[in-house]
Parts: sequence; structure tokens; C-alpha cells
Amino acid sequence: MVQVRFLRAVMFDHAYADRVSEELLDTIRNLKLPLHHLLSISCDGPTVNKFIKRPLESAVVEGDLVYFFKLCAARRKDYKEEQVNLELNEVNFVRDVQSRWLTLLPEVDRATSQMSGLRGYFLKTLALRSREKSDRYKRILRLLNDATTEVQLLYLQCVKELYDLFLRAFQVEGPMVHCFYSALVDLVKSLLKRFLEGCLKKLDEAEKELKIQTEKKRKITAGYENATKKLKQR
Repeated sequence: MVQVRFLRAVMFDHAYADRVSEELLDTIRNLKLPLHHLLSISCDGPTVNKFIKRPLESAVVEGDLVYFFKLCAARRKDYKEEQVNLELNEVNFVRDVQSRWLTLLPEVDRATSQMSGLRGYFLKTLALRSREKSDRYKRILRLLNDATTEVQLLYLQCVKELYDLFLRAFQVEGPMVHCFYSALVDLVKSLLKRFLEGCLKKLDEAEKELKIQTEKKRKITAGYENATKKLKQR
């Protein structure tokens, strides 16, 4: 079921993209609507759509961790103290750029290496010091409290070399469409091998164990038959 609601009317003398975007975001914040649930937004002019899209996408897509620290010097200082106490590398978080595929993998390494510091800062230090209630803070807490978050990061870290080879192969000038299918097949095969090799190893071990047990059984049977013959002879 689709419901239509009237939210607000705004009059513009000049409807520049930055002003329209600002009014849209203010309306969403004031009405406490979940911005990450926004599916689409459009108006009559395609050019206006294009220029409004960028600031709205930034508000939704921007990394929560990056901007949680970037917008507050006190938070950066407090987190650096956490890094020093836990003997972690004093690094900042960087935002992934969707147009550059290769930026994701270094971020995964950084997030994984800082996981203990993030949990200590958000779940202990910050929880005692402040009454932070922003949506960004709540999303970060939800991820840190979710046990699958670190599992997903470790999975990406495990297979990052395979993806890295695949992505770098297409970072060249010139047509590469003819290479895409074979490269994708190789990537899928490489991923499957990571998991199938372990299964095959276990199967080999089980098969060897089965052979050993079979040989033992034969020896036991042969020994029983020999002992029975000797008893009958007596």
C-alpha cells in the first residue's frame, strides 16, 4: 500500500540546488524521517535533479565513522588517547569513494585493525562521558554491537587479494569488455577454491582414516581366523 502525505511547501525566489537541498534536508531532520530509507527524489527539471542529487547523496552515503570524528576535534583527540592506551596505530578514517573501487580494501584493513579501539571508545569511554544521541552515533553503536560486523570485515580482508587483482586488471585505458567474462569466471573460481580446498582436505583425511580402519579390521579378522584354526587343531 502506498500512502501520500503533504509535508511542507517552500517558496523560492531563485531555486538554486544548494538552497533546495538545504530545505529538503531541514524538512527531513525536523520531521525526524530516517534519511537512509529515502528511495528517490525528483522534480520536473532533469538538470535540477542532477544538481540536487549530489548533496543529498552525500548526506546519506558519507561514512558515519569518518564524519563522526571529522566534525569534532575533541572526539579525534579522545580517540587518539584510546589508540595510545591500546598501542594501536594513530590513523584517521577515510571515506570510501564509490567511483574508485580500490579505496574499499585499505579501509577494511584500517577498520579491522582499529576494532578494539572503536569498541573501547564508543561502548565504554564515550558512553560514560557524554549523552550522544545522534542518528550517526546510534548507527555506529548498532554495528559495533553486531557480532557479524567484524566477521564481514574479516571475510573481505580474507578475499581482498582476489578482488584486488580483479579490480586492478580493469584500471587501464582502452576497451576491456572482451576480457570481463573470463576475468569474472576466474574470480569466481578463485573464491570457490578458498572454501573448497578446505573441504577437499577434510575429505582426503577422512578417506585416509577410512582406509586405516579397513586395514585394521582386516588384520583383526585374519588374526581371529588364525586363532580359531589353532584352537581347533588343539
